[in-house]
Amino acid sequence: MSPKAITGRENQLIFWERKLIKAIIFDCWDTILDNGTSALKEVRKILGVKFDGFAEKFENAFMKQWFKTEEEGFRKVCMAFGIEPKEELVKKLAEMWRRKDSSAKPYSDTIPVLSRIRKKYKTALISNTDCFVHPILKKYSLEELFDVVKLSCDSKLLKPDKKLFEAVCEELGVKKDEAVMVGDSLRVDIMGAKNAGLKYVLIDRKCKSDFSPKIKSLKELEKALSMI
Repeated sequence: MSPKAITGRENQLIFWERKLIKAIIFDCWDTILDNGTSALKEVRKILGVKFDGFAEKFENAFMKQWFKTEEEGFRKVCMAFGIEPKEELVKKLAEMWRRKDSSAKPYSDTIPVLSRIRKKYKTALISNTDCFVHPILKKYSLEELFDVVKLSCDSKLLKPDKKLFEAVCEELGVKKDEAVMVGDSLRVDIMGAKNAGLKYVLIDRKCKSDFSPKIKSLKELEKALSMI
């Protein structure tokens, strides 16, 4: 519908719908943080595992608790896949993961957009991620940009579990239909938000999806919010 075609009453309804958005919930990896590689594909390649459901099984093994070292975490991953956790294999996986983390950094649009967004909305960060992300968030002072941070390694809840979305909304003090999820995964971010009753926007930085609503950069987020 073009702006000229909107009647006064329709315009008022759109205004009230926009007012309902009180909180923006962000995913972490490939949304606000970039590590320049597909770590899960690399893990699967090293393990020699090829089957549907790999991501879910890996996340359950590696991203729902704290580990003292990456080696400890990957021993559990190996056992979860029925693979003997030989020292050489575990070392290779751990070193790859550390390289991934050492190259991680916020996208150029992350801090400017989050700093601006949080002046208008409550903000939260939720992610299926391991405990080794905490030093990265601290390094770039990213946790300071969110009212709520709920990571699977701390909460033991993985997206798309609706309990996670509900818990975050409760902590933010907003209703589910007053929150918007912004993430890069259709499976865990978008479908998880939809099933929990939240609004949602896909961020597709590499332009791989025809899904709508979507943005290619966080710079487009505020415009997208006005159209939800």
